Amino acid sequence: MQAQSTGSEISDHEIASVCYSLLFAGHETTTTLISNTIRELLTHPAEWQKLIDDPSRIPAAIDETLRFSPSIVGWRRKALVDTEIGGVPIAAGSNILLLMGSANRDPGTFDEPETFDINRVNARNHLSFGFGIHYCLGNLLAKMQDKIVVEETLKAAPGLRLVDADNIVFGNNLSFRAPTSVPVTWGDQK
Repeated sequence: MQAQSTGSEISDHEIASVCYSLLFAGHETTTTLISNTIRELLTHPAEWQKLIDDPSRIPAAIDETLRFSPSIVGWRRKALVDTEIGGVPIAAGSNILLLMGSANRDPGTFDEPETFDINRVNARNHLSFGFGIHYCLGNLLAKMQDKIVVEETLKAAPGLRLVDADNIVFGNNLSFRAPTSVPVTWGDQK
């Protein structure tokens, strides 16, 4: 709005779109990150136990979740100029589907990329928050919110377990990888 008031060519619609994007990005992707973090940690009980033993590892676990099971696995872009990706020519104006979920499991970047490991030293090299001018402005807030949820869950329910982990259902969406629910139990219940 400030840019518009000083004469920049930005429409009311563009301003509303930015506000909507911030609201959408800050809600859905963060709640999905939280769900995916809890789900992955409980799917890998040894990793959950590492956090019980040493909660200072939570930030590393969050980065590993972002690498291994990001909220957004693919995003669409349009090539602005003629370019080449992996030896394939891309004409300006072409639609491109970026698969961050695949890039995050690149064996050229990550050793044993199909293994969820909160001790991974380069997990922060994931592309789950984008890159360059498309890097997520809310990345630190999302990580902080996820960290608080994991910390409080570890304190309140260290014995948390997934219920029927093999049958968790994910939403039917090309871009988002979000479980529709993460059923859990704790205590002596089986």
